[in-house]
Amino acid sequence: MVEKYGLRIAPWKRPVLLVLSCVILAICIAAGYFQLQYHWTNNGVWLVIALFGVLSVAGLVASLFLNDAWVALFLGGV
Repeated sequence: MVEKYGLRIAPWKRPVLLVLSCVILAICIAAGYFQLQYHWTNNGVWLVIALFGVLSVAGLVASLFLNDAWVALFLGGV
């Protein structure tokens, strides 16, 4: 017999994902600003800024609009 595993929904996951995404996005915006204004490191940092920026926007969308399965996927514990 195959047992079906259900999704464990925790009420703390959605606010945690929202806060983490906002903090990471703010850091990406600040790093992008400093890179544009002061050229504080080489141009390879744009890849890191873009990667974390896209992931944080995806986390914001998941925490605000998508169901709990997507939130669990971002934070783990599906």
